[in-house]
Amino acid sequence: MSRFALVIAAAVIVILALTFLLPGGKVNVFKKEQAGEFNVTIFHTRYEPNSISVNHGELVRLNVVTAKGTASYMHGITIDEYGISKLVTSETIPEAIEFVAEKKGTFQIYCGTCDQGPFGREHPDIRLTLTVN
Repeated sequence: MSRFALVIAAAVIVILALTFLLPGGKVNVFKKEQAGEFNVTIFHTRYEPNSISVNHGELVRLNVVTAKGTASYMHGITIDEYGISKLVTSETIPEAIEFVAEKKGTFQIYCGTCDQGPFGREHPDIRLTLTVN
C-alpha cells in the first residue's frame, strides 16, 4: 500500500470515529465550555442566592464572599459530590470556586466549616441547592 493511501485511510478512520463518538454525531473538537458564573454571599443563616441551576458539562464559577461582620464565623462552601470544601473568610475579595458540572442531579451545598467557628455545632444549618440539568 502506498504512503498516500495509508494517509487517506487514517484520515477516513479519524473522521468516522469523531462522527460516531461525539455527541450528536457532530465534530465539536474545539467547542468552548461556557461558564455559569454566580456571585454568592454567605450570611449567618443563609446563602444568597439559595439555589442555582446549571447545565450538565458546564464550567461553574462561584464567586463567594462572607457577609459583612461575619468573616470570623468560618463560613464555607462544601459540595460533597464534587469533592469541594472551601473556607471563605473575606467580606470583600471573592473566593473563586470552579468545577465542571459533570454529575446530573440536585445537590446540597452547605457550610462544612461553620462548626469550626465561634458558634460551633450550634451554627444554623445553611443550604444552597445546586441543580445540574
